[in-house]
Amino acid sequence: MPFIKDDPNINREGRPPKSQALTDIIRQKLEEERDITDKDGKKRRVKIKELFAERALKLAIENEDIHAMKLILNYIDGLPSQNVDLKSESEVILKIIEKTNNGD
Repeated sequence: MPFIKDDPNINREGRPPKSQALTDIIRQKLEEERDITDKDGKKRRVKIKELFAERALKLAIENEDIHAMKLILNYIDGLPSQNVDLKSESEVILKIIEKTNNGD
């Protein structure tokens, strides 16, 4: 459809803003602060992400949940790197192609 100057259907305000992604909402909530009372009875203000981390660690340790422990460690250190030998895989592929081309 060709552009027509002063067309009443033109969106003069531009594209509407993109709705907020769930991860953005969660990040904002994790930055919020809450008032808590320590075991000593002292009140303090902490970020929700600190409470979240404490609770996740507590659950992993108290329940001896190995899957939770692995997940936490993977987020801290990352998954262990794995070496892949592409040379040997490519040699196998080349042999298959050669056999196909030779009619074997």
